[in-house]
Amino acid sequence: GMNAMQLMCLTSATSGAGFEDRGVIGFKSEPKGFMAGSIPPATAPALLEITALMPANAVAVYVGYFDGSKIQTALTDYLDGLKNLPMMAMFSPMIDVKIKEIEEKIGVKLNDFVASIKGELGYWVELASPPTSAWPNLGAMVTCVDANKAQTVASSFAKIINIVTGKLAVLEVPSGEPGRVFYQINLAVLDAPQNFQYTPCWSVVGERIFFASSVPALKKQLANLKAKAPGLRTQPDFVKAVELLGPEERKGQILYADVKSLLTVGATVGLPLLQTKLEKVDLKEALVALSNPQELFKNLP
Repeated sequence: GMNAMQLMCLTSATSGAGFEDRGVIGFKSEPKGFMAGSIPPATAPALLEITALMPANAVAVYVGYFDGSKIQTALTDYLDGLKNLPMMAMFSPMIDVKIKEIEEKIGVKLNDFVASIKGELGYWVELASPPTSAWPNLGAMVTCVDANKAQTVASSFAKIINIVTGKLAVLEVPSGEPGRVFYQINLAVLDAPQNFQYTPCWSVVGERIFFASSVPALKKQLANLKAKAPGLRTQPDFVKAVELLGPEERKGQILYADVKSLLTVGATVGLPLLQTKLEKVDLKEALVALSNPQELFKNLP
C-alpha cells in the first residue's frame, strides 16, 4: 500500500480564534493493502455525517472508515510474508496453533471476525459534568456489515479478552433494557489501580457497536441515540470548524480537538495522579503550587 504513495501534503493555518490542519495523500494507482481498507467507497455518505451520533459536548473526535475484508486480506499477506523470514520459521506453527485454539473457543474464524467490521468508526472525548468533578468520558463506535455481525463481533470480542487474559475479564451486566446486553471489563480481576475510574464496556445498537468508559456513560450515549438528541453536528464551535471543508473533504477522515479543554481536563486528572506517584517533596510542592487547572490555560484561544 505505501509503495503506491506518490505525494503527501500537510498544511496548517489560523482560522479565526483557532487553527486548521489539512492533509492530502496522492497515489500512483488505486490504494492497496492496509491503506485501501481505510478509504470509504465513493458512494458512501460523507464521514462527517457520523458525528451526529457523537455527544454534542465532545472536545476531541476522530472519524474514519474500516473495511475489515480488505484489512484482513492485507493482514494475511503481511503475516504470510513474515513466515518466509528465517527467524519466524520456528514461530509460525505455534502462532497458527494458537489462532486455531482461539477460533475453536469463540466459535468464529478470526478472519471472519475482522471481515465483519465494515463502515464508519470513530472515537471521542466528552467532558464530565461538571468538567472538574471527574475524569472525562471516553467513547467509540464501530460499524459492522449488519446487525447480526455486530452481535457476533461484540460477544466474540468479550470471549477473546477472556481467553487472552486467562480470566473472566469481561462480564455481561444488566442494561436496563429488555434484550440488550452490556459487556463490561471486570477490572477487579485485572489488578487495575485503585484510583482508576474507568470501567470499559460496550453494547450493540443495530449494525453498530458503541463503547464507553463506564456503564453510566454508555447508558447516556444510548439514551441520546434513542431520543435522537442533537449531537456534535449542532455544536457551534464544531459547526464553525467544518464549514470550511468542501464536499470532498467531508468524505475523508476527520480529527477535531478543542485543545484548551483537553489540556484543562488533562491537568485536572493528571496533576493529582502525579502528586500521588512522586516521591520527591520539592516536585510535589511544585505541582501543588500550580494554578487551578481552569486557570492554567485560560489564555489559550
